[in-house]
Amino acid sequence: MTSKELRKLQNLFYKSIELLELDIESSLFISRKCLELIIHKFFEMQKLAKKESGDDYPILSKMIRKLILENYLGKNLADDMQYIRKKGNDAVHIADKTAKKQTIKPVNLTIAIGSIQRVGKIITWYLESVNKADNTLFLYAAKIGKLPKRHLKQNERAFELNEAIYDLCSYQIFRNPDAIWDITKGITKSKILDDDIKELIEKTKRLVWKYNKFDDDFVEGDSRFQNFKNYFSNKKSETAASIFKKFYSDQVDEVNRLRKVLKNRYFAN
Repeated sequence: MTSKELRKLQNLFYKSIELLELDIESSLFISRKCLELIIHKFFEMQKLAKKESGDDYPILSKMIRKLILENYLGKNLADDMQYIRKKGNDAVHIADKTAKKQTIKPVNLTIAIGSIQRVGKIITWYLESVNKADNTLFLYAAKIGKLPKRHLKQNERAFELNEAIYDLCSYQIFRNPDAIWDITKGITKSKILDDDIKELIEKTKRLVWKYNKFDDDFVEGDSRFQNFKNYFSNKKSETAASIFKKFYSDQVDEVNRLRKVLKNRYFAN
């Protein structure tokens, strides 16, 4: 799966989650689209025939059964796939005004959340299958799919990326700016599909660079900030960091805002 295809899958997954509170039927349908994309890409990777004899087009339920028969899937994962497929179908029929005479199973928020959670598990299975688990989509899907942390630890590269993002969102920037700088340098950009993380990396790097320069000038006393140093010289609570935060409060606030958003996205229960 190319980076473009990974982004398409990510966008579908995000959209399904965004629609939970607005349009349950659309959320369920898009979850089904995620499943459909994954299965088609998996069939292509394994060079499996998508259609059975007599079929005019690939039928998703038959493709899932084929993966079971050829031992690509265990029962639990197959059941998850069938759940997403069936609930997505129910959502389409509810939205279709021509389906009034059909017996339609109701859908609700709990069903939609359950479908999304299962999509998360299936995304992680697929990305591991194609050896592309060391990216932010895998980490987000693992969180939504409620995979235990021990599952992440089985994939060393994914776990390292997970820890780096956590540290980026958690370390106290002005207490140990060098450590933060090393984290921003160490995260491989090709693994970052989340644009918010890319933005956080760039804004954090700029903030740390500015702070290090400010701190050097502050200590040396030869800078436009010297007057502030003299003013606060008798106030022990005032440090280079506290004065820097006052000068660059908008930039500090923006970095902290992004850190909070991403910590909630990837690590909050």
